[in-house]
Amino acid sequence: MSDAIALKLEQQDISAVAESNMTRYAVKVIADRAIPDARDGLKPVQRRILYTMHTEKLTPESKFVKVSTIAGLNMAYYHPHGQADGVVIDLSEQWSKRLPLSDTHGNNGGIDGSVAAAGRYVSARQTKAAQLFLNGLDKNAVPMVESYYAGKYEPTVLPAVLPAALVNGTSGIALGMKTDILPHNPIELLTAAKLLVEKPTATYSELAKIVKGPDFPTGGILIATQSQIIEDIEKGSTSFTVRGDVEIVTNKDESYLEITSVPWQVNTTKLIESIIKVGNSTSIVQVEDILNQVESHEDLSIKIILKKNTPEDKIRQFEALLYKKTDLEKKYRSHNLVIANGSPRVLGIKDHLQLVLDFRLETLKRIWEFEKNELQDRLELVEGLYRIHQGLPILDIIKSVKGGGRQGVVNCLINDHQFTERQANYIADMSVYRLSAENIEKSVAERATLKSNIIDRKLWLTDEDESKVKLLEDLDNSISVLVEYTRLTKVVSKVEDVKIEKVVEVVESKPRVVIVKKDLQACQMGTRAFESQKDSTDMSNVVQTLECKTDDYIVLLTRKGRAITRRVIDLENGNFTSTHPTFNKLIPTVTADDTLIGAVVVKDKSNVRLVSVSDRGYTKVIEPSKLLLNTNNRGYLKRSGQFSSAKNGEDEINHIFVVDKSKFDQTSIRFEVTHQKNANKTLELILDLKDVSHREDGAGGNGARHVNTWDGQRKILSSEVISNEDNED
Repeated sequence: MSDAIALKLEQQDISAVAESNMTRYAVKVIADRAIPDARDGLKPVQRRILYTMHTEKLTPESKFVKVSTIAGLNMAYYHPHGQADGVVIDLSEQWSKRLPLSDTHGNNGGIDGSVAAAGRYVSARQTKAAQLFLNGLDKNAVPMVESYYAGKYEPTVLPAVLPAALVNGTSGIALGMKTDILPHNPIELLTAAKLLVEKPTATYSELAKIVKGPDFPTGGILIATQSQIIEDIEKGSTSFTVRGDVEIVTNKDESYLEITSVPWQVNTTKLIESIIKVGNSTSIVQVEDILNQVESHEDLSIKIILKKNTPEDKIRQFEALLYKKTDLEKKYRSHNLVIANGSPRVLGIKDHLQLVLDFRLETLKRIWEFEKNELQDRLELVEGLYRIHQGLPILDIIKSVKGGGRQGVVNCLINDHQFTERQANYIADMSVYRLSAENIEKSVAERATLKSNIIDRKLWLTDEDESKVKLLEDLDNSISVLVEYTRLTKVVSKVEDVKIEKVVEVVESKPRVVIVKKDLQACQMGTRAFESQKDSTDMSNVVQTLECKTDDYIVLLTRKGRAITRRVIDLENGNFTSTHPTFNKLIPTVTADDTLIGAVVVKDKSNVRLVSVSDRGYTKVIEPSKLLLNTNNRGYLKRSGQFSSAKNGEDEINHIFVVDKSKFDQTSIRFEVTHQKNANKTLELILDLKDVSHREDGAGGNGARHVNTWDGQRKILSSEVISNEDNED
């Protein structure tokens, strides 16, 4: 190791180094990645995308340019953290952005969750609204810093009239902090900003009359009290409930609900899936069909077709159930965390708007200062022309210059006639025709206009009242640009509380026999038909016949440990040879390679226990009621429970037995099994239920090994329940 390197090395505590590095990383993530700047309301990548479109002159009137081109230039010059095609497209999503800042040509996705095309297939440019964030960049409106690409500069913040985060909403997670800002109406924000300029002491209540709560691009109904809206304005941290718009139609010809808007950031495809689940699980109404007629967030229709002549009160109960069980009603929590004056702060709308107004006035003053300097530079040149207009014989002066060419003319004008260097060079470079009386006279009018404009800029820069007048004009101009962005979300303080009645289905109790078949089928049949057919029918596919009643609940059990809940009346009528939909087609968690091995009737306060034995000898003792799914709604018809985990698929249930718990001490189960080594030999194994009488297993788990099958090497051929007295014989 060289001495030079050794001198630079020093011993440091690793925890101190880690803490220092982590602190720098946290600051970088908070300030430069996840949390928006309070002034323009943009995250760095969004700001750089807009600036890239500005430098490429992608105005609303320009041609569209490929999104990949915009994102590529952004990555090359300003944003080193990867391709940002998604950001360009995200800024264009009209269903998620209240004020889209990029205008795309091509597939940019949809409210139904459809994915946007790749950036090479989509083109983009600025929207008119985007110019409210970019105007003044060419007039030194904001400080510029050198980007990571040498020779390129980027703005530290955009000269925005209003903050994008408050208009479009945003979310972000940094180290130890999170922001969730809801979208608001841009015209309301600008109008509230005008009130703060005219009346800085405006109260929260006065502002709440203008900013009436969040305004979502998807519309909907905002359920918010005045106190909640005031809390949003004061603290920037509150909660709101939003519902989609629903229309109800019921008459002798048709009955349906039509959803015409959804809450913000709700995927209509997933919403329809959840509506289907609710429709299948309720008895309040009968859903016959669901029509997905969603074209866009502006042309949205989801029609839920119900049985004709469904009473309106039942439809309203179903509507209330949809609000409760799906994202047709959604709760939002706002937490307006932004970077303000270099530090993360939670700002209420009033404080946020005041900060933006201060920033906007600062940018306007920078613009006025730039314009004043430009006007003064021009006035200096025009003053030279004005002297010519006053009678200075410029052509004679030029003719009198002996030698020296252009520089001789410049020197003569400076030394002999007291022109400034800029004036002299300007006149010397002018074509002779431009020195005509007609053109020189135009400079007189221009001189007066320039002086007037300079006086105006000086006044705006020095007089506070005049600067406020110009600030109000700026806000009015912005409102005129955004005049079409009227409020979309309706605001109500409360909604009708619809009570959802519990529907109790009355079923006449009649004796039936349930036929359980190996191939995942089950049906019910009458007792007389059963008695007449049982002796003359092939029973090879029948696992079990179960005497019960139409209003009983049963649990059907499979080899793979699944427990299927059915009310007897739910099963189709059939017989020993009839075919019915298999459970694997009705329930996603039941697989086609599974088989039924039995069933049990579930009774309240029953002393019956289900005893299961697996191929590998694991035994469980379960009270049947523990296996019954929630039957308060009909969702159980699409689900299955579990009565054994079957070693996570490494084992299967071989036999089940239904035994009275009070008789465990007198009962055993005899198994005939193959020999583990001699295939021609069989063995007899006895499971004394006295040994497992202490067990009260739940639906999960494998149980304990009480039958020695040599870990499945001994195959169970048959079994029977016997009394212990028979076993002794």
